[in-house]
Amino acid sequence: MNLKKGRPVAFLLLFMAFVLSSKGQESFNKISVSAGLAGSTLKDRVISTYIYKKKSIPVTSEYSYKGYKSFLGVRLYFLKSKLKTDENNGFSYSGDLGTFIPDKVNGFTQSQVNFLMFQTRAYYLARIHFDDRFSLGLGGFGQYDIINKKFLVLDYENNLNERFFSVGPQIMPVYISGQHEFQYALSASVFNIGSRKLTPEEGTGTKVSGASFFKKYFGVESRLTYSYSFTQNIGIDINYIFYYYQYKKPRKEQMVIQNLTLGLAIMF
Repeated sequence: MNLKKGRPVAFLLLFMAFVLSSKGQESFNKISVSAGLAGSTLKDRVISTYIYKKKSIPVTSEYSYKGYKSFLGVRLYFLKSKLKTDENNGFSYSGDLGTFIPDKVNGFTQSQVNFLMFQTRAYYLARIHFDDRFSLGLGGFGQYDIINKKFLVLDYENNLNERFFSVGPQIMPVYISGQHEFQYALSASVFNIGSRKLTPEEGTGTKVSGASFFKKYFGVESRLTYSYSFTQNIGIDINYIFYYYQYKKPRKEQMVIQNLTLGLAIMF
């Protein structure tokens, strides 16, 4: 055998093995399902001046694609919680003749807000490579939020239904080394179409809506993800997601949700 002729072939085989084993150069799809712990804080002046808090369990599912030239993904997020405040402790609608307004109506208390959130989010990013391991995604996202709140005003139940569609820029550095992947995504809303509808148990409902650039609505999300691959097809994701939004119509609303989730990921 001619060793000199065999060297280029051996080098080519080694190069191909390196490329195939380098996950950073591959294109692949991933589906993940996660759950964990979320801490929520709400201040909504349509409801009251109080601050409501609660820890609950979020559920997320996500499809993502990592290509050599682009990133894209779609995420579904669900959170249901009974937010509570202690700022009205000791207060009672009562007098010398007894309680005028009960402290509990149909299981609701005066210090409680039932909260439900369903969020759909999609993003597309162009991918810039710095080396075999580190790359940067630059692009944008679109997000649609369905938020329902139920609370008491005196002894009447009220429903506050909110719908928000927002778009904005997103940046996402990604570092991949063997079985380990670190990803950080930061995004902020620029344009929003929002509506809020208040429906009391007694009386007629009222609705406000409109579109705005920054003025009425602002949202920001910061997400840190660590992924570990047991095999080429199975892995885990650990996510920390900080989400904040505010809406000023008709009265200011602010919401902070911090999530820590663990999930199973399937790559193909």
